[in-house]
Amino acid sequence: SELQSPCNLVCRLLLEKKQTNQYYCILIFSIYIFFNDTATTEIYTLSLHDALPICMIEDLSIVGRDAAELMKIMPGMGMNNGLNNSMWNSYTTASNTGPVGAFSANGTQPYGGMTMTSDGANLLDPGNQGTQTANVNQNQVAEVSILTSAYGAEFAKGPVTFQAYGKSGSAQFHGGAYMYARNGVFNSVDSYSKNQGGSPLTDSFYYPGGDIGGPVLIPGTKFNRNHDKLFFYGAYEYMKQQPAGSLQNYFIPTTEMLNGNFSPAYLASLGPGFAAAHGNANVVPCGNNQGGCANFNFPGGMIPKSLMDPNSLIYLNTFPKTNANPVTNSTGSNFQYFLGPPQNRWESRIRLDYNINEKTKLFVSWNHQSESDLSPISVWWWIGGTSLPYPSSQAATQISQVYSANLVHVFSPTLTNEFIFAEAKFTNPITLGQPDAVDPAKLGFKMKGLFTNTFTPQIPNVFGWNNAITGYFAPTYGEPWPTGGANSFGDRKSTR
Repeated sequence: SELQSPCNLVCRLLLEKKQTNQYYCILIFSIYIFFNDTATTEIYTLSLHDALPICMIEDLSIVGRDAAELMKIMPGMGMNNGLNNSMWNSYTTASNTGPVGAFSANGTQPYGGMTMTSDGANLLDPGNQGTQTANVNQNQVAEVSILTSAYGAEFAKGPVTFQAYGKSGSAQFHGGAYMYARNGVFNSVDSYSKNQGGSPLTDSFYYPGGDIGGPVLIPGTKFNRNHDKLFFYGAYEYMKQQPAGSLQNYFIPTTEMLNGNFSPAYLASLGPGFAAAHGNANVVPCGNNQGGCANFNFPGGMIPKSLMDPNSLIYLNTFPKTNANPVTNSTGSNFQYFLGPPQNRWESRIRLDYNINEKTKLFVSWNHQSESDLSPISVWWWIGGTSLPYPSSQAATQISQVYSANLVHVFSPTLTNEFIFAEAKFTNPITLGQPDAVDPAKLGFKMKGLFTNTFTPQIPNVFGWNNAITGYFAPTYGEPWPTGGANSFGDRKSTR
């Protein structure tokens, strides 16, 4: 090779537009190539690195407050839902969400093919490999980038890595305050909401915040008098978020049904909407041989009360009362619930940079995020049209903590050592507001399940994708079962 060792080729394209003495960065694309031309070993390392600097992060418009949304403009990124061409919903900023699982990078699988870091801390949720445990605030980062090919050993995750680096202080004091606001007061009411006799909430999103940074000075001392040793940066943002919400439609067993009336005349009285939406259920009991029950005969579609399981009746009595007429409702529903809880949160970030000497640099950072989640139906996801609002509230204050430390020492022009410590913690301590409402002992529910939960007793979940099944889809609270012992997995013989 004619290239000298070592060589560093940097291809950099920077388009600038001068306007009122300001420069706008359009694109940065870097390729780093390193050669070692020793007689016995030749090493080629190609690193493909696409970066967005601070001028683009702050000036490019995004929907929410997650800078990770910018990965949609990175080369090689494709939405993972095919021809639908819809992406991850960033309308409301939240923890335990994010675009990692919504995109495929250069053909990689959506879940598990990409990781996300902030100041070296891995934010990828290890449970689903597709969400982030902390938000990457647009106003608190200096650079976001994506590594997509043969990067160095310091990047242990991949094969694609989305990384963000936070802002830091400088030799001069800088600070600012801001307010981002969106309000849906002028939004039109869609035809479906009008048909159902209501309208969504007026959505509103307010994001006040500010930051400050500069040199650390100690009055009465000469420490850092040249503004070149120790620097600080601090930021805070509050997020007041009220989504527009959505209307949930259900059909729950009526009083007549709880008394065994499934006669053709009664089913017909529920109207054409019920018949269209619940075709499999719009027949006398076992009339469609569902589950192989055609051998059972219920004259006139009447089920004797004596044949009804008492535990099932107790379970059904926890369902909400009907509030809609299926005859006049276009979806054949008799219960409607408007789902639109607020999702308020705040974020803070502190960083210190210390230039120990010309060859040794250190920085530490701490990112704290707190979010209020109400989860009236379920915590992460549910099945639309069948998962009912839970009998008890399920509130939680989600906490995200991200700690980072980075120490770099230059031994020589050809030897540099970097030490990184990072930890990302995410907790979602959900508690039941009315535990007695789902306590089997308090309800008289005596069916015994596979597992014994002595911490927070709950009625079981009943759910399914069949449109005739309605129930709850809530997580198990407390420890799932005691460890060890003869009854660690419950009494299977008593389970039915």
